[in-house]
Amino acid sequence: MTRMRVFITLTVLLVTLTTSAWAAEPFMPRYPSISPDGSTVVFSFQGDLWSVASNGGMATRLTVHPAYESLSVFSPDGSIIAFGSDRHGDVDVYTIPATGGTPTRLTHASTTDAPYAFSNDGETIYFASSRLFDYPMERQIQAIPVDGGTPFRVADMYGNEVAIAPDGSFIIAEGRKKFGRMNYRGSYQRDLYSYSPGSDPVQLTTHDGVDTMPMVASDGTIYWINDNEKDSIWNVWRMNADGSNKQRITNFKDDGVRWADLSHNSNRMIMERGTKLYAMDLPNGRPFELEIQVASDDLENPVSVQTFRSDAEEVSISGDGEEYALLIHGDIILVNKELGGRAVVPIPDPSREENIAFRPGDNADTLAFTTDRYGEKAICLLVSDDEDESNLRLAKKRKIIKLTNGKIPAHSPVYSPDGSKIAYTYGNGDIHIMDHDGGHDRALDESWSEPDYSWAPDGNWIAFSREDRNFNSDVWIIPAEGGEKVNISTHPDEDFGPVWAADGSMISWTSRRHDNQYDVFYTYLTKELDERTREEWEIWEKTRDNSPKDIDEEENGDEEGEDGEEVDEEEEEFVIDIDFDDIYLRARRATNSPNPEYAVGLHPKGDKIAFMRMVDGDGSLNSVNRFAEDEEEIASGDFSDIELVDETFYMISGGQPGYVDLDGGSVETTDFNARLTIDKRATRRQVIDEGYRTLKHWFYDPNMHGIDWDEMGEKYGEWAANVAHDKDFADVVNMMLGELNASHMGYYPDGGSDGDGPTDGFIGVEFDADYTGDGLRVKWVLPNGPADETDMTLLPGDIVSFVNDMEVGRDSNVYAALEDQEDVPTAILWERDGEEMEGEIVPVAWYPMRELVYEDMEIKNRAHVE
Repeated sequence: MTRMRVFITLTVLLVTLTTSAWAAEPFMPRYPSISPDGSTVVFSFQGDLWSVASNGGMATRLTVHPAYESLSVFSPDGSIIAFGSDRHGDVDVYTIPATGGTPTRLTHASTTDAPYAFSNDGETIYFASSRLFDYPMERQIQAIPVDGGTPFRVADMYGNEVAIAPDGSFIIAEGRKKFGRMNYRGSYQRDLYSYSPGSDPVQLTTHDGVDTMPMVASDGTIYWINDNEKDSIWNVWRMNADGSNKQRITNFKDDGVRWADLSHNSNRMIMERGTKLYAMDLPNGRPFELEIQVASDDLENPVSVQTFRSDAEEVSISGDGEEYALLIHGDIILVNKELGGRAVVPIPDPSREENIAFRPGDNADTLAFTTDRYGEKAICLLVSDDEDESNLRLAKKRKIIKLTNGKIPAHSPVYSPDGSKIAYTYGNGDIHIMDHDGGHDRALDESWSEPDYSWAPDGNWIAFSREDRNFNSDVWIIPAEGGEKVNISTHPDEDFGPVWAADGSMISWTSRRHDNQYDVFYTYLTKELDERTREEWEIWEKTRDNSPKDIDEEENGDEEGEDGEEVDEEEEEFVIDIDFDDIYLRARRATNSPNPEYAVGLHPKGDKIAFMRMVDGDGSLNSVNRFAEDEEEIASGDFSDIELVDETFYMISGGQPGYVDLDGGSVETTDFNARLTIDKRATRRQVIDEGYRTLKHWFYDPNMHGIDWDEMGEKYGEWAANVAHDKDFADVVNMMLGELNASHMGYYPDGGSDGDGPTDGFIGVEFDADYTGDGLRVKWVLPNGPADETDMTLLPGDIVSFVNDMEVGRDSNVYAALEDQEDVPTAILWERDGEEMEGEIVPVAWYPMRELVYEDMEIKNRAHVE
């Protein structure tokens, strides 16, 4: 008996230890909902839905999909969960049994559909979405049968969230609310309204802040989230059904409540706050943290090795023309121009390297670059630490030499032509120059505005452009040793990006001074060159290579010394002359087309002016002669980071390093493969740290609106590194930005959903929600919309029965019939006055329809005032 007890005890202990080893606490569970009886909580984690007892414990995964599932809500009997998912590109409404199973898709339009409530009888789901309505077509509350069908708007008002009262009326939250934004006070504030069909909405909240997330208890008491107090922390409040007797019921002092849900039967509330979920029993309970465990597994490999064969963002060519340095995913890549193949990643790190530049010379032994691996951006050198090999790619060891201290941001190093000096940006916009080893650092020009700059070929001057306090940029020239700078463009519009001819005869740049289009301008640096006639230039171009010295040598032979060796004459020092008087008046226009053109280089002697032209997103590298004539295409393609060295262009072409001759031809690219280690957690921390530092140095209020910005950077940086999904990461970044309470700020990452991208069509028709017969009855047709064309017009009262050969009606979703129908002729079958009719409509995408609504609003407003 004792032995059996010991065996059972050991077995229980082993199971407990094993379960603990496999379980982990979820970091930042999101969007909780609670079942009507208060026993179960559903939340989002790793982009999936999970279920757990409302007192905490081991959670069970309900959905498994690469898409992001959230916004869950229980049906009144607790048997069904509605939720939002972007499985097909945009967020749609789905349902699933509360115990798990295969989801059923209910909505199909290519807009965000966010479910919030069931009707009291469980037959209808209410969600917020944008559909055809008054401009600006903000979200409205829509209703759709739980078994699917065509959704209809429930109220002629905007609505972002909704809750259902015991009598079936609606509590609607109307007004914009930027996720994460704190302390907002303005015209877009969100308020709560009570609405019953057939009656006007009644406003329940009127304070200057934001009222959001309405919830209604079984006795009609309304709960919601509000930032009414001086500290503007989101807390839960309650009020009577008529809006009276408002009281705060939570007292969080730091992180506020982001999301909440109320169990109607047990009056238990569940809340999302900070990185945890909290529960609270009403009416007088205190919030307590839910202790939740989930099966310990990663959504994706936290560290992966990826092979890149393109995606290069920067390129630098070594002085001997043999080696490329590339920048990919913030890492430096070294590859031989001719050999290509396996590239070298010399200093892998999650930090960002950028602004790579080989030191001029015959060896690929020194690379200047910017890095933030020490905190703030710093200028560093990458050099060989191999006694037997100086070439960076071939060296067995390499080392980093810091040239700036990393306390004040420093970036964008540019070597002087002889490699003896480096120009760089210090702080927000000061131009500094230092020796190639970091010594003799001095300020050249100080400003708040970030410049771009280039060295004169003789190393004695620097041309740069930057914005003034009116946000107008001009091109300037300043002595490299310091002195008075001269504005050579002097125009009240954009002038930027100066490039020099190698002989120092001219400078070209990009200007937007005519017809709001970007063109290339240039100027000769001396009056003598500017005053040359066309004939004089043509003679000079033909005879310049036959100098008197060359002719004399041909006639008399090379001079020789006593021992028969050639005598090297002392090379004359190259010095550029510049006539600054009225230099801005000598500016000439090199290009003139309706497409944007940008200066990228000049022929070494100024014979050709090269530029990049963009036409509908496609690029071409072109040139004209010094008279702005004889345009020639050098090459076309997806080019970036273009640099002219002698008479060869080096660039990124389709994500690979490439080169092409100034006279034109095919772009020769180098194939390579670079294996990079991607640490997802470290990358997320890097991204949010970059955002934190950018705002620290560039936010318009140096006091950061009274926020301890360093504290916020550390707090949200830690959160960002630990969240389990990219969408949660984006939310954390926006929470950090929201602390500043500033407009027009947000983090909108590239990529999108894991589902299929939406190409759905809209026909510009609103259907009648009161019609209960077969098909869908037209209520309103958008003027000049797809259904208002001359040869195909629907009219109010028409009954539409088939779209794209699919039957449509209250129980058959018309938006499902319009999936993938953007700009595709689509068959429509309808009835008018008892007569069956058919035709074709060409649906448009969401934003073109929105523009049509805007144009209709303009016409109505014009008619109203004229």
